[in-house]
Amino acid sequence: MACITPRAAPAADFGTQQMPGLGLRPSDSIDEFDFTVEDDRLLHVAWLVQLRERPDADEIKVQVWYRQMESAKGRWRDPVLVTAGGSPPLRILILGDQLHLLIGRELKHFASNDGGRTWVELAQVVPTPRVQTFDAALDGGSIIVAYVARMRRTFGSQVPESVGVWTARLTTSGPSAPTRVGAFPGVSHTEPKLLISSREVRLFYAVSRIGRGAAPDQVHANLFESWSSDHGATWSLPQAIATLGLHDGHARQSGNGSISHLDAVRLKNHILIFYNAAWLYAAKSRNGTSWSDASTLIGVRSWLGPAQTASVAAVASGDRGQLIWIDSRFQHSDRTLLNPWGLPWFLDADWVDNDVLALPLSLTLRPIEEVTAAKPVRLTRELSFAARVRAKASGNRVYVMWPGRARVGRHLDSAGKPSTIFFRSLPLE
Repeated sequence: MACITPRAAPAADFGTQQMPGLGLRPSDSIDEFDFTVEDDRLLHVAWLVQLRERPDADEIKVQVWYRQMESAKGRWRDPVLVTAGGSPPLRILILGDQLHLLIGRELKHFASNDGGRTWVELAQVVPTPRVQTFDAALDGGSIIVAYVARMRRTFGSQVPESVGVWTARLTTSGPSAPTRVGAFPGVSHTEPKLLISSREVRLFYAVSRIGRGAAPDQVHANLFESWSSDHGATWSLPQAIATLGLHDGHARQSGNGSISHLDAVRLKNHILIFYNAAWLYAAKSRNGTSWSDASTLIGVRSWLGPAQTASVAAVASGDRGQLIWIDSRFQHSDRTLLNPWGLPWFLDADWVDNDVLALPLSLTLRPIEEVTAAKPVRLTRELSFAARVRAKASGNRVYVMWPGRARVGRHLDSAGKPSTIFFRSLPLE
């Protein structure tokens, strides 16, 4: 893998802009967001913000907001408060003439009939408070929701903690009864991914903290796929795509530890899946049943050590697209060759900045040597911070958004910059 020092960072390809007029303080934080694009002209954005009087304040107010932008003019409407309270994740979708917003572990459901100016709360998608994470996507004239929920255990039970994966469908008459995809030992806070085509629905999900086996062989996490040919009424048995952990005391080729984020996409005649497990890993399939071995796609070492990746978004239209991820390869540090401990800061020697990077998606189908040699486009300025990234393809463009801060230091609020939402577009390549 390439070895790059933080001072070797390339200049940003800077067409990136910030959402104006949020009025947040440095102690506030945008912890989750989602967006969708309507007819390549309107961007609909929803975000969850935690409001604090100061960084160490015990009292926190949570709010979910919505805002719309005309992409051609770059003109934003005033933000609209959807609800007080909520938790990650969020999903915003357009179904017919309605905007739909799904919120958090309670899977609350809000809808707007007037382009986001007013919102009405509808029936919850599932009647359980045990949802850990979810995804939602359009499938014909309805919305399919895939969610991961903790399995109920009796008091004093010795049965290991486990999760179930379920789907439900939202129509104009309300939510359907849930359909179970599978149950697994472990936990999962990784958002699943629904991949919809005219022929089938595919679902990708990760289960972590499995802890099977003793060193030198351990299983830390599994990445699974299930598929349905009847719009989610029935599902195939789960198929393991990748197993993460240790083998003979060494990290497996598919990584070790847990999976923090994943995304999947169709490109040409392939299905591609990407996931973050410290580095960025990838696997591909032509038919969705036989998968290549998952292995490192993006793994860079700086003189500080392995550069972490966090959050990934893959989007395609036809045979073109973009792969976007968050990367710490250019992270600033007070450590030097003459001061390897970063004194006097020591524990705070490494700053919290990172970058959003992008590569043409088609490049990921080429030999790994070409991927490694490629130079990604840097979408962020030096010493900025990105919390997570999402992307959508519309027309001949890819729209990219991420919540973050324009400048940080050893801590997120060190430079006095508030949380905001950044956005830009990229060509389909």
